[in-house]
Amino acid sequence: MLKGSRLVSGLILTFCLAIPSALLGQVIARQGEVKDSPLHEFTSPMILEMPIKDLPVIAYNGGQDLSKQVQEYYCDGLVISKLLLTKKKDAHRGEAPGLRLEFRGSVTVRPSHDRLATIRFEVINGIDVVASTEAARLNAEEGKATSFSAKMRLSAEDVKRVMGEGKSPSLRLTVAVADNN
Repeated sequence: MLKGSRLVSGLILTFCLAIPSALLGQVIARQGEVKDSPLHEFTSPMILEMPIKDLPVIAYNGGQDLSKQVQEYYCDGLVISKLLLTKKKDAHRGEAPGLRLEFRGSVTVRPSHDRLATIRFEVINGIDVVASTEAARLNAEEGKATSFSAKMRLSAEDVKRVMGEGKSPSLRLTVAVADNN
């Protein structure tokens, strides 16, 4: 009897293996609803432009946290995770007072290769670049926050071009990222 059941089992197995997969049906994969991600992915270079219309009302030696405006934009796996803008008076003897802007923050990178990044900051009025500076060669290592700082001076004339009546200045950030292997 045991010999006969082995024979029947063997025949059933052979029959099942001989059935074409098309007769068994295709595998269908499903998932829950796909939600829109608030994150935006870009390849290098990434350009972000944001209004800084509050610049005239920011108190001297005060600042503005711009982190929320930039945290959702990734450039080749790198994100500006923190960005603070500080405004200071910049007076020189015999010159009309200008101002100095300081950009401080940090970048982080997703788990992957280390990155080398440069962030260019430009204060613009319309299409005119009024002033610029950059934080260069930031060595962004996986799992670490890399801090940066960049200072920009605006002359009294630049301040008029940016903060005069009816003006709406913007800050343009250009983020360039490369592998750092």
